[in-house]
Amino acid sequence: MQKHKEQDLAGSSGNEFIKQIGFSTAFKFLLASSFLGVITQNIYDKTNTQDEFNLLGISIVVIVFSVFGIIWGKKVYRVIDTPYFAISSILLLAGGTALGTFIGQNMTSTTFQTRYGPFFSDVFSFLKIDDLFHSWWYVILFLLLTISLLKISIKKGFNKENLGFQLAHLGPVVVLMGFWLDFYQGYRGLIQLTKGDPTNLVSVYRSNTNKIIDTISLDFNLRLNDFKSEKFEPDHRIQIWENNNSADQKTKSRIVASLPIDIDKPRKVYGTDIEFTVKEFYPNFYLEYSYPEEADTVVPINPGILFELINPHGGNIIHLRTSGKGKNQLIDPILGIAFEFYWDVPDKIKQLINNPNTVSSWSQEPKVIFIGSENMIYEVINGKITNKNALPDKEYPIPGKSKSTYKTIFIYPDAAYLQSEPATINLSQDNPVLRMEIKRDGWEEVKNAFIFPSEKGPGGQFVVPESKYLFALESIRDNETKFWESDLSLVSLEGIVLKKQKIKVNDPLSYNGFRFYQSDYDPDNPNYSGIGVSYTPGLPLIYLGFYLITGGILILFYLKYRYQDSLQQ
Repeated sequence: MQKHKEQDLAGSSGNEFIKQIGFSTAFKFLLASSFLGVITQNIYDKTNTQDEFNLLGISIVVIVFSVFGIIWGKKVYRVIDTPYFAISSILLLAGGTALGTFIGQNMTSTTFQTRYGPFFSDVFSFLKIDDLFHSWWYVILFLLLTISLLKISIKKGFNKENLGFQLAHLGPVVVLMGFWLDFYQGYRGLIQLTKGDPTNLVSVYRSNTNKIIDTISLDFNLRLNDFKSEKFEPDHRIQIWENNNSADQKTKSRIVASLPIDIDKPRKVYGTDIEFTVKEFYPNFYLEYSYPEEADTVVPINPGILFELINPHGGNIIHLRTSGKGKNQLIDPILGIAFEFYWDVPDKIKQLINNPNTVSSWSQEPKVIFIGSENMIYEVINGKITNKNALPDKEYPIPGKSKSTYKTIFIYPDAAYLQSEPATINLSQDNPVLRMEIKRDGWEEVKNAFIFPSEKGPGGQFVVPESKYLFALESIRDNETKFWESDLSLVSLEGIVLKKQKIKVNDPLSYNGFRFYQSDYDPDNPNYSGIGVSYTPGLPLIYLGFYLITGGILILFYLKYRYQDSLQQ
């Protein structure tokens, strides 16, 4: 019965067949063709492990399309010159073009995953939306539309009255020619720039991948004048983790909640008796020390010193005291210098200070000695001793060490009077710490917990006793970059500046068929910028094609209304 139905359909008139086909079959065929383009392109890319001609991939593609043509070819030939097919093709191409407009193109895989996440980046990559305008399914749609329009134009005939019609149908053909020119002559690559060093070398990627296969030279140089980047403010949140100690579970722990930081808002871990309240949030935590002036007259019982040491990697508060063996000494591993504190000068140290050459090895080891009772500092550097008064909050440079200083905060006779309070230096979230109060049924006291991000070191989490839950403080935006910007100059080989422009992501520099866009950067090297380059020689043809389409449509409407006016007259 099915066979008889197909014979009746084939024997019906062309118009009846077209009416029965309609938009539904046209859309089905175009979607199937697009999906076939996606599958065959992925097969081709997977089999293309070598740089030379991919015979295996091409053979598979030819076989697949041949089978597809045998199944659909006869019906498509009869329907391809219908308005249903042409309109369906245009709608699908418009949708695809919109995708390419809203989704970033030709990005590195790292940038693409950062923007869209691992799942969507994998989906977009499989569908070839990351380089949509060179994807096979997009080209197939354009090719089918071109064949449809050419066949319609031939049936319509060529004359003056049909000028608008022919231009509107010729435009997509010109656009397709531009796409093919780009496909065969264009390329995509990366230029690695260091500030102030011009180069014309482009590392060319294999089509639709980020694998470098060649290096070519441009006819001009690209120079990085300046590079700027800025990260988002961290968005720290309270994370509640549930530990799973079951041996048959692959995942040992999971996040059960991620909550914003709300001060003094009582909360509860769902399904438990664990209650918690955030009491303080210190964006840039430090301990603010104080020591009462009247305590300076007390008998030295547990004396010590509090001073700040600044090296090229940052500043730290150092606490030295005489109680306990070795607690009065510290060797900074970065600066390679020792710091020692004594309340009264030991006889041995006094002799060495007065006669530093007595023990040559002692005088050659760099050190800073604080004497509490005298309020003095002795610097021993390269066999020379320098003494100075230990003035509060005065910075002293360390001889021979660039960008390195120290300053005394307190020299005190008794540590019992030294007090410290948690505080924040500023609102910049460089060293965030959270103070929480946690309680449970049956606890006699509320527990105080200080938690901080895991990258600041171990011990930043709080494990709730006798439970499988713990609290953590993490940011979901610490590594996200808000923007990066390169100030570029195109310079001829003779040294003449051809063009200068600042570029950002999705804001490229265009020049003679080249597009230079921000593609990569190194957060640890502010003098480096990775510039993506896309050479598209067919772009003028693509623009011309769209102009022809627009012009043809305008002429069609103009002639239509002019014809209607003449009939009315």
